[in-house]
Amino acid sequence: MLGLPATDDKTRLCAISVMGQILAYILAGPLLAGVWPGLTMTPEQVERIAEHIGISLLPTFRIFAVSTK
Repeated sequence: MLGLPATDDKTRLCAISVMGQILAYILAGPLLAGVWPGLTMTPEQVERIAEHIGISLLPTFRIFAVSTK
């Protein structure tokens, strides 16, 4: 996606950003309950969250890709 090797620092930073977003939903149950009391992790909700993560991070990845050329 970035056009960079997997070992490049920018590639690693992007991968860590995705992991961080995912872990926020997995590990922050009590915090999420305070922000979104009715949240239940149905398959549909998981898909919606995954789509949100992709949409929110994609512009950053595009900036990284352009800045490496």
